Amino acid sequence: RQNKDKEVYMVFGGERYRESVKKYNVPDNVKIKFALTQDEIFSLMNTAKVYWNCSKFDTFAMPLTEALAMGKIIVKPSHPCYDHINSRHAFSGNENNWFELVNMALASPTKFSQDNRQHAFEK
Repeated sequence: RQNKDKEVYMVFGGERYRESVKKYNVPDNVKIKFALTQDEIFSLMNTAKVYWNCSKFDTFAMPLTEALAMGKIIVKPSHPCYDHINSRHAFSGNENNWFELVNMALASPTKFSQDNRQHAFEK
């Protein structure tokens, strides 16, 4: 709601979330996707500046690792599962400051992070 000029995609891991999302008043600039294929995920990630994952239960953090390798600015949970994803443009937070972190990342003049790519490939 604070960034009406930004295009935001929310991606859910399965169709089972479609009904529960209907009860929320989702702004027009938020596009909701369910159960994307791997190709669809990479296509979407190729166009994104910021990759935000708010799940503490993401298996092995693979999408975050891949986004890091793609040079995306990362916003992730402050959780031990994600401690290996720590680079100049990888920010940790929780439900109390995620939106501030996302806004900060969106406002950054950096559109691509070579530091994140290098860190991912070194690890």
